Amino acid sequence: GFGSSAFLCRDHLFASTYSGKVQQLSGDGSKWTVVAELENPRFFHRMLTTQDGKLLILGGASMGSGKISEVEILDPENLQSKQAAK
Repeated sequence: GFGSSAFLCRDHLFASTYSGKVQQLSGDGSKWTVVAELENPRFFHRMLTTQDGKLLILGGASMGSGKISEVEILDPENLQSKQAAK
């Protein structure tokens, strides 16, 4: 997707696109599952991990508000499939 970011965290690959959806690649690499949605959807951002294994989502921009300065933190241990929650 346009302006996406991806990072390996706790042996799982996560990706985020301008839609704000955070997806996780299945262990066998066959499918992506939406596991979270960012409070501030963004593109051209970065994803990094902290020393304690959390995902940091920082920087980027939004079509509506321009540059985004807020940092979001996701804990992969507490993410659940948004598709399963429906």
